[in-house]
Amino acid sequence: MAARSTGSLLLAATWPGLLRAVAAFSPAVVPGDAVFAGVDRLRGTPLGLWCGRQDDFLADVQALERALPEPAARAEYADGGHDFRYWGSVIPAALDFVAEALAAPPDPS
Repeated sequence: MAARSTGSLLLAATWPGLLRAVAAFSPAVVPGDAVFAGVDRLRGTPLGLWCGRQDDFLADVQALERALPEPAARAEYADGGHDFRYWGSVIPAALDFVAEALAAPPDPS
């Protein structure tokens, strides 16, 4: 997880296989940016996306979900904005997601 979810997505795309999972909260992505340009390199990295339905980035986060080379491991959209009130409500689910990824044996490939 990262306070800058866009950075964690870029890290996963730049070094495929480095991260066991990415939990992205309302990533500030826009079609055509570096995340979208490297989306194919996210293949094999379990990805969780959380974004509030009132977040200005919602449409772009959903576009990212559609652009992924494989389905997101989790994608949840609930009432909330681009703020700590929303993010605080999804932290337990994100921590569970990351914990599951860390508990699984690493992929030897």
